Amino acid sequence: GPQLWNFLHNSVQMNIVRDTIKNPTVKEFLTRQLGDEGLTADDIINFLYNGNPDERPEGQVNYDWRNAFNITDHAVHLFNQYMECLTLDKFEGHDDESHLTHHALYLLEENKFWAGLVFLDMFPWTNNIPSHVKYKIRMDIDAVEKTNKIKD
Repeated sequence: GPQLWNFLHNSVQMNIVRDTIKNPTVKEFLTRQLGDEGLTADDIINFLYNGNPDERPEGQVNYDWRNAFNITDHAVHLFNQYMECLTLDKFEGHDDESHLTHHALYLLEENKFWAGLVFLDMFPWTNNIPSHVKYKIRMDIDAVEKTNKIKD
């Protein structure tokens, strides 16, 4: 955040870029290169503008890298807040079915258990996956949809 802001706002490198684009030869070259895109060197100069927004040269749009930075920063902040509401650690490994059942009962009390997979004929010390994997699905009976329902 702050490091990127400081770099874009007043670093030697960005000031060199700003000064270079303002050079008439570079400005003309960039405008020719960007012509098909509907942009000009003045658009880039305006976007990289780091002065007081109230002192922006006449005719320039009141939008620059600071606006884009603030919008992006706000979006990232909202995304982080949203992600705090989600639990992404939905998969947990257990040594055997009894451990899974015990933990599932705890999660059921908090209404957080979705389902469990028990891999048959596999043990914690198993190093190779068998050619035919057998498993059973463990779920809360109250959360399972009935298979005899007919839907139109």
